[in-house]
Amino acid sequence: MIEKREQRFHCGLISKNRNVLFGISMVMIILFHFGEDYHAAVSADKIANVPLWGEIVLHYYRYVRSIGVELFVFMAGMGQYYSFCKSPEVLGYYKRRVSRVLIPYALLAVPFWFFKDAILSSAGVAGFFKDLLFFTFFTDAEHALWFIGFILAMYLILPLIYRLFHETGKAGGIFFVGLMVLTIALSNAYRLSHPDAYLRVEIALTRIPIFFVGVYAGKWIKEDRGLWTPGVAVFTIVSIGLKIYLTYTETKNYIVRYTDILYALALIVLLTLLSEFISRQAQLKQFFVLVGAYSLELYMTHVTVRGIFKELDIHTWHIRCYVGVIFLAILLSAGIKKITVAQREKQYS
Repeated sequence: MIEKREQRFHCGLISKNRNVLFGISMVMIILFHFGEDYHAAVSADKIANVPLWGEIVLHYYRYVRSIGVELFVFMAGMGQYYSFCKSPEVLGYYKRRVSRVLIPYALLAVPFWFFKDAILSSAGVAGFFKDLLFFTFFTDAEHALWFIGFILAMYLILPLIYRLFHETGKAGGIFFVGLMVLTIALSNAYRLSHPDAYLRVEIALTRIPIFFVGVYAGKWIKEDRGLWTPGVAVFTIVSIGLKIYLTYTETKNYIVRYTDILYALALIVLLTLLSEFISRQAQLKQFFVLVGAYSLELYMTHVTVRGIFKELDIHTWHIRCYVGVIFLAILLSAGIKKITVAQREKQYS
Protein backbone atom coordinates (compact mmCIF):
# COMPACT_ATOMS: atom_id res chain seq x y z
CA MET A 1 0.00 0.00 0.00
CA ILE A 2 1.44 3.37 -1.02
CA GLU A 3 1.56 5.88 1.81
CA LYS A 4 0.00 9.24 1.10
CA ARG A 5 2.55 12.03 0.72
CA GLU A 6 0.82 14.34 3.19
CA GLN A 7 1.24 11.76 5.96
CA ARG A 8 4.99 12.40 5.98
CA PHE A 9 7.25 15.40 6.49
CA HIS A 10 9.31 15.62 3.31
CA CYS A 11 12.86 16.88 3.77
CA GLY A 12 12.88 18.41 0.30
CA LEU A 13 10.70 21.21 1.64
CA ILE A 14 13.78 22.57 3.43
CA SER A 15 15.63 23.01 0.13
CA LYS A 16 12.53 24.36 -1.56
CA ASN A 17 12.27 27.08 1.09
CA ARG A 18 16.01 27.59 1.72
CA ASN A 19 16.05 31.28 0.73
CA VAL A 20 13.12 32.04 3.02
CA LEU A 21 14.78 30.05 5.82
CA PHE A 22 18.04 31.96 5.38
CA GLY A 23 16.03 35.17 5.58
CA ILE A 24 14.23 34.09 8.74
CA SER A 25 17.47 33.02 10.43
CA MET A 26 19.07 36.38 9.59
CA VAL A 27 16.10 38.28 11.05
CA MET A 28 16.34 36.11 14.18
CA ILE A 29 20.04 36.97 14.58
CA ILE A 30 19.34 40.69 14.24
CA LEU A 31 16.54 40.46 16.80
CA PHE A 32 18.80 38.54 19.17
CA HIS A 33 21.47 41.22 19.06
CA PHE A 34 18.89 43.87 19.92
CA GLY A 35 17.61 41.67 22.75
CA GLU A 36 21.17 41.19 23.99
CA ASP A 37 21.81 44.94 24.12
CA TYR A 38 18.42 45.67 25.68
CA HIS A 39 18.91 42.95 28.32
CA ALA A 40 22.38 44.32 29.15
CA ALA A 41 21.00 47.85 29.54
CA VAL A 42 18.14 46.72 31.79
CA SER A 43 20.47 44.52 33.89
CA ALA A 44 22.89 47.41 34.35
CA ASP A 45 20.01 49.74 35.39
CA LYS A 46 20.75 52.06 32.49
CA ILE A 47 17.07 51.95 31.56
CA ALA A 48 13.84 50.73 33.10
CA ASN A 49 12.18 47.80 31.40
CA VAL A 50 9.39 48.97 29.12
CA PRO A 51 6.07 47.22 29.91
CA LEU A 52 4.74 44.66 27.45
CA TRP A 53 7.10 44.97 24.47
CA GLY A 54 10.15 45.07 26.78
CA GLU A 55 9.00 41.79 28.34
CA ILE A 56 8.60 40.32 24.86
CA VAL A 57 12.17 41.34 24.00
CA LEU A 58 13.55 39.87 27.23
CA HIS A 59 11.65 36.60 26.74
CA TYR A 60 12.92 36.41 23.17
CA TYR A 61 16.46 36.98 24.43
CA ARG A 62 16.09 34.32 27.12
CA TYR A 63 14.33 31.51 25.22
CA VAL A 64 15.23 32.08 21.56
CA ARG A 65 18.64 33.71 22.06
CA SER A 66 21.14 33.11 19.25
CA ILE A 67 19.51 29.99 17.80
CA GLY A 68 19.32 31.85 14.50
CA VAL A 69 23.06 31.18 14.21
CA GLU A 70 22.49 27.42 14.50
CA LEU A 71 19.80 27.65 11.82
CA PHE A 72 22.15 29.65 9.60
CA VAL A 73 25.03 27.19 10.10
CA PHE A 74 22.75 24.19 9.42
CA MET A 75 21.57 25.80 6.17
CA ALA A 76 25.18 26.60 5.26
CA GLY A 77 26.14 22.95 5.80
CA MET A 78 23.25 21.81 3.64
CA GLY A 79 24.22 24.34 0.97
CA GLN A 80 27.82 23.12 0.92
CA TYR A 81 26.61 19.55 0.46
CA TYR A 82 24.69 20.70 -2.64
CA SER A 83 27.62 22.75 -3.92
CA PHE A 84 30.21 19.98 -3.57
CA CYS A 85 27.82 17.31 -4.81
CA LYS A 86 27.22 19.34 -7.97
CA SER A 87 30.92 19.93 -8.64
CA PRO A 88 33.18 17.71 -6.47
CA GLU A 89 36.51 19.08 -7.68
CA VAL A 90 38.29 20.25 -4.54
CA LEU A 91 40.31 23.19 -5.86
CA GLY A 92 37.34 24.48 -7.82
CA TYR A 93 35.18 24.24 -4.72
CA TYR A 94 37.74 26.15 -2.64
CA LYS A 95 37.99 28.85 -5.30
CA ARG A 96 34.21 29.34 -5.43
CA ARG A 97 33.77 29.40 -1.67
CA VAL A 98 36.74 31.62 -0.85
CA SER A 99 35.76 34.23 -3.42
CA ARG A 100 32.18 34.19 -2.11
CA VAL A 101 33.36 35.03 1.41
CA LEU A 102 36.70 36.84 1.13
CA ILE A 103 35.61 39.52 -1.34
CA PRO A 104 32.80 40.91 0.86
CA TYR A 105 34.93 40.33 3.98
CA ALA A 106 37.81 42.38 2.57
CA LEU A 107 35.48 45.15 1.41
CA LEU A 108 34.03 45.50 4.89
CA ALA A 109 36.68 44.27 7.33
CA VAL A 110 39.58 46.42 6.07
CA PRO A 111 37.83 49.78 6.71
CA PHE A 112 36.11 48.45 9.85
CA TRP A 113 39.27 47.24 11.55
CA PHE A 114 41.18 50.34 10.41
CA PHE A 115 38.53 52.60 11.92
CA LYS A 116 38.38 50.57 15.10
CA ASP A 117 42.13 50.02 15.59
CA ALA A 118 43.61 53.22 14.17
CA ILE A 119 40.94 55.80 15.01
CA LEU A 120 38.90 54.54 17.96
CA SER A 121 41.83 52.88 19.73
CA SER A 122 45.62 52.80 19.65
CA ALA A 123 45.98 49.18 18.55
CA GLY A 124 48.05 50.29 15.56
CA VAL A 125 49.13 48.35 12.50
CA ALA A 126 49.86 45.17 14.47
CA GLY A 127 46.41 45.25 16.05
CA PHE A 128 44.80 45.87 12.65
CA PHE A 129 46.36 42.78 11.08
CA LYS A 130 45.70 40.63 14.15
CA ASP A 131 42.02 41.55 13.98
CA LEU A 132 41.85 41.19 10.21
CA LEU A 133 43.44 37.73 10.26
CA PHE A 134 41.37 36.50 13.26
CA PHE A 135 44.31 36.19 15.69
CA THR A 136 42.47 38.26 18.29
CA PHE A 137 39.57 35.84 18.14
CA PHE A 138 41.83 33.32 19.90
CA THR A 139 43.79 35.74 22.08
CA ASP A 140 41.26 38.44 23.05
CA ALA A 141 37.84 36.89 22.32
CA GLU A 142 37.26 39.43 19.53
CA HIS A 143 33.93 38.14 18.21
CA ALA A 144 32.85 40.89 15.84
CA LEU A 145 33.38 38.85 12.66
CA TRP A 146 34.04 35.42 14.16
CA PHE A 147 31.59 33.75 11.78
CA ILE A 148 33.74 34.48 8.73
CA GLY A 149 36.75 32.68 10.17
CA PHE A 150 34.49 29.85 11.30
CA ILE A 151 32.80 29.33 7.93
CA LEU A 152 36.15 29.46 6.10
CA ALA A 153 37.41 26.69 8.39
CA MET A 154 34.27 24.66 7.64
CA TYR A 155 34.79 25.16 3.91
CA LEU A 156 38.36 23.92 4.30
CA ILE A 157 37.31 20.59 5.83
CA LEU A 158 34.11 20.17 3.79
CA PRO A 159 35.57 17.90 1.05
CA LEU A 160 36.83 15.44 3.68
CA ILE A 161 33.56 15.57 5.65
CA TYR A 162 31.53 15.07 2.47
CA ARG A 163 33.51 12.00 1.49
CA LEU A 164 33.34 10.48 4.96
CA PHE A 165 29.57 10.97 5.17
CA HIS A 166 28.51 10.34 1.59
CA GLU A 167 31.13 8.28 -0.24
CA THR A 168 31.66 5.46 2.27
CA GLY A 169 28.36 3.63 1.80
CA LYS A 170 26.61 2.45 4.95
CA ALA A 171 29.65 3.44 7.00
CA GLY A 172 28.75 7.09 6.36
CA GLY A 173 26.23 7.10 9.20
CA ILE A 174 28.82 5.60 11.55
CA PHE A 175 31.36 8.24 10.53
CA PHE A 176 28.75 10.95 11.12
CA VAL A 177 27.88 9.75 14.63
CA GLY A 178 31.51 9.09 15.48
CA LEU A 179 32.63 12.53 14.32
CA MET A 180 29.82 14.22 16.25
CA VAL A 181 30.76 12.37 19.44
CA LEU A 182 34.49 13.00 18.91
CA THR A 183 33.98 16.74 18.23
CA ILE A 184 31.84 17.24 21.34
CA ALA A 185 34.21 15.13 23.48
CA LEU A 186 37.29 17.05 22.34
CA SER A 187 35.50 20.36 22.86
CA ASN A 188 34.63 19.43 26.43
CA ALA A 189 38.14 18.11 27.09
CA TYR A 190 39.47 21.48 25.93
CA ARG A 191 36.94 23.26 28.18
CA LEU A 192 38.16 21.31 31.20
CA SER A 193 41.87 21.63 30.45
CA HIS A 194 41.93 25.24 29.20
CA PRO A 195 38.77 26.94 30.56
CA ASP A 196 39.84 30.53 29.79
CA ALA A 197 40.93 29.74 26.24
CA TYR A 198 37.74 27.72 25.72
CA LEU A 199 35.54 30.69 26.65
CA ARG A 200 37.23 32.77 23.96
CA VAL A 201 36.45 30.28 21.18
CA GLU A 202 33.33 28.40 22.34
CA ILE A 203 31.08 30.62 20.18
CA ALA A 204 32.61 28.86 17.14
CA LEU A 205 33.73 25.54 18.62
CA THR A 206 30.24 24.57 19.73
CA ARG A 207 28.76 25.37 16.30
CA ILE A 208 30.86 22.79 14.44
CA PRO A 209 28.45 19.87 15.12
CA ILE A 210 25.40 21.65 13.65
CA PHE A 211 27.43 22.25 10.46
CA PHE A 212 28.13 18.51 10.32
CA VAL A 213 24.39 17.85 10.76
CA GLY A 214 23.64 20.18 7.83
CA VAL A 215 26.16 18.40 5.59
CA TYR A 216 24.86 14.96 6.57
CA ALA A 217 21.19 15.99 6.24
CA GLY A 218 21.92 17.50 2.83
CA LYS A 219 21.58 14.08 1.19
CA TRP A 220 18.22 13.45 2.86
CA ILE A 221 17.04 16.89 1.77
CA LYS A 222 18.29 16.48 -1.81
CA GLU A 223 16.60 13.08 -2.08
CA ASP A 224 13.40 14.51 -0.53
CA ARG A 225 13.19 11.73 2.01
CA GLY A 226 9.92 11.40 3.87
CA LEU A 227 9.93 11.24 7.67
CA TRP A 228 7.09 9.77 9.71
CA THR A 229 5.01 12.80 10.71
CA PRO A 230 4.04 11.64 14.25
CA GLY A 231 7.71 10.94 15.00
CA VAL A 232 8.73 14.38 13.69
CA ALA A 233 5.97 16.00 15.77
CA VAL A 234 7.08 14.21 18.97
CA PHE A 235 10.72 15.10 18.31
CA THR A 236 9.80 18.76 17.76
CA ILE A 237 7.68 19.01 20.92
CA VAL A 238 10.25 17.22 23.09
CA SER A 239 13.16 19.30 21.74
CA ILE A 240 11.36 22.60 22.35
CA GLY A 241 10.25 21.39 25.78
CA LEU A 242 13.85 20.46 26.61
CA LYS A 243 15.01 23.94 25.59
CA ILE A 244 12.40 25.59 27.84
CA TYR A 245 13.37 23.33 30.75
CA LEU A 246 17.11 23.96 30.37
CA THR A 247 16.52 27.70 30.14
CA TYR A 248 14.22 27.70 33.16
CA THR A 249 16.74 25.72 35.23
CA GLU A 250 19.63 27.91 34.00
CA THR A 251 21.64 24.92 32.83
CA LYS A 252 25.30 25.55 32.03
CA ASN A 253 25.98 27.02 28.59
CA TYR A 254 28.36 24.25 27.48
CA ILE A 255 25.43 21.81 27.76
CA VAL A 256 22.86 24.13 26.21
CA ARG A 257 25.05 24.76 23.16
CA TYR A 258 24.85 21.08 22.18
CA THR A 259 21.19 20.52 23.09
CA ASP A 260 20.54 23.54 20.87
CA ILE A 261 21.27 21.19 17.95
CA LEU A 262 17.97 19.45 18.74
CA TYR A 263 16.26 22.79 19.29
CA ALA A 264 17.54 24.07 15.94
CA LEU A 265 16.30 20.96 14.11
CA ALA A 266 12.88 21.34 15.75
CA LEU A 267 12.75 24.96 14.62
CA ILE A 268 13.83 23.95 11.11
CA VAL A 269 10.73 21.75 10.95
CA LEU A 270 8.41 24.48 12.24
CA LEU A 271 9.98 27.24 10.14
CA THR A 272 9.86 25.07 7.02
CA LEU A 273 6.13 24.66 7.53
CA LEU A 274 5.87 28.40 8.19
CA SER A 275 7.84 29.03 4.99
CA GLU A 276 5.24 27.06 3.05
CA PHE A 277 2.65 29.56 4.31
CA ILE A 278 4.94 32.53 3.62
CA SER A 279 5.47 31.27 0.07
CA ARG A 280 1.77 31.84 -0.58
CA GLN A 281 2.06 35.49 0.56
CA ALA A 282 3.86 37.20 -2.33
CA GLN A 283 5.14 40.30 -0.54
CA LEU A 284 6.14 38.44 2.62
CA LYS A 285 7.97 35.81 0.58
CA GLN A 286 9.76 38.49 -1.42
CA PHE A 287 10.95 40.15 1.79
CA PHE A 288 12.44 37.00 3.33
CA VAL A 289 13.93 35.81 0.02
CA LEU A 290 15.61 39.21 -0.37
CA VAL A 291 16.97 39.08 3.18
CA GLY A 292 18.16 35.52 2.54
CA ALA A 293 19.93 36.52 -0.67
CA TYR A 294 21.86 39.20 1.24
CA SER A 295 22.22 37.19 4.45
CA LEU A 296 26.03 36.92 4.50
CA GLU A 297 26.48 40.61 3.68
CA LEU A 298 23.79 41.60 6.18
CA TYR A 299 25.47 39.56 8.89
CA MET A 300 28.82 41.28 8.36
CA THR A 301 27.48 44.82 7.97
CA HIS A 302 25.05 44.45 10.84
CA VAL A 303 27.64 43.29 13.39
CA THR A 304 30.24 45.83 12.29
CA VAL A 305 27.87 48.83 12.33
CA ARG A 306 26.53 47.67 15.70
CA GLY A 307 30.10 47.31 16.97
CA ILE A 308 31.02 50.85 15.89
CA PHE A 309 27.84 52.27 17.44
CA LYS A 310 28.74 50.60 20.73
CA GLU A 311 32.34 51.85 20.55
CA LEU A 312 30.95 55.38 20.07
CA ASP A 313 28.60 54.83 23.03
CA ILE A 314 25.51 55.13 20.84
CA HIS A 315 22.73 53.30 22.66
CA THR A 316 22.00 50.24 20.52
CA TRP A 317 19.45 49.15 23.13
CA HIS A 318 17.32 52.10 22.04
CA ILE A 319 15.00 51.01 19.27
CA ARG A 320 15.54 54.16 17.18
CA CYS A 321 19.31 53.71 17.33
CA TYR A 322 18.98 50.05 16.45
CA VAL A 323 16.81 50.91 13.45
CA GLY A 324 19.72 53.13 12.40
CA VAL A 325 22.05 50.12 12.68
CA ILE A 326 19.76 48.08 10.45
CA PHE A 327 19.31 50.90 7.92
CA LEU A 328 23.07 51.45 7.55
CA ALA A 329 23.63 47.68 7.36
CA ILE A 330 21.14 47.41 4.48
CA LEU A 331 22.81 50.23 2.55
CA LEU A 332 26.28 48.75 3.02
CA SER A 333 25.03 45.25 2.14
CA ALA A 334 23.60 46.47 -1.16
CA GLY A 335 26.90 48.09 -2.14
CA ILE A 336 29.05 45.15 -1.05
CA LYS A 337 26.78 42.67 -2.84
CA LYS A 338 26.95 44.66 -6.06
CA ILE A 339 30.75 44.85 -6.00
CA THR A 340 31.09 41.17 -5.02
CA VAL A 341 28.84 39.98 -7.85
CA ALA A 342 30.73 42.14 -10.36
CA GLN A 343 34.10 40.81 -9.17
CA ARG A 344 32.97 37.19 -9.29
CA GLU A 345 31.52 37.62 -12.77
CA LYS A 346 34.82 39.12 -13.91
CA GLN A 347 36.70 36.26 -12.23
CA TYR A 348 34.69 33.53 -13.99
CA SER A 349 34.25 35.29 -17.35
